[in-house]
Amino acid sequence: MAAITTVKGRVIEVTWDTASGNWNIVDDLPGFAKSGLLISNIRFDPSAANDELLIREGSNTGPALFRRTADGVADQREGSFPRGSRIFPYILFSEQTFTTFGDVSIIFNLL
Repeated sequence: MAAITTVKGRVIEVTWDTASGNWNIVDDLPGFAKSGLLISNIRFDPSAANDELLIREGSNTGPALFRRTADGVADQREGSFPRGSRIFPYILFSEQTFTTFGDVSIIFNLL
């Protein structure tokens, strides 16, 4: 196992238990593969300063949907979508910079 997906109500959390593993809704949330995620925001909880997260749209070569760099471990980075956006997120692990991968989490808040 690499990427771990936890769904609680309208919140989806993605974490890692090993230093590898891409994450996408086709493989990790097949129930959303056709409809995508209708989100209100994305939150990145880093493990340290200079952690970087890049979420692509649709595939490992899709356009950048969300890109954030943390200033510190308590520096949660958010992106809001006030009217909601339907997305098909793809996280290519090799594009991420996580100091301690097991301490990173990505939260998708659904509408």
